[in-house]
Amino acid sequence: MDDYAREMMELKTLVTRTLEKKGVLARIRAELRASVFEAIEEEDRLAENNSNLSPALLGCCNDRAKQLHISPSVYKSQVLQS
Repeated sequence: MDDYAREMMELKTLVTRTLEKKGVLARIRAELRASVFEAIEEEDRLAENNSNLSPALLGCCNDRAKQLHISPSVYKSQVLQS
């Protein structure tokens, strides 16, 4: 590994560690999870109203699998706490 690549790896590690310590990465992850679940739930609502659309991911899951997923409101509360 050349000097430039080594310096870039060190910089990446430093930035990642700092963002993790400040809670920035956790907040971004929570926001992303909330957005994904909201998109899936929106597709489920559209599929229920339009029989021509195939069901979204959560619409195809059984009830037990749905229970394992945390609602977007939980992720939103995580974001607000950060």
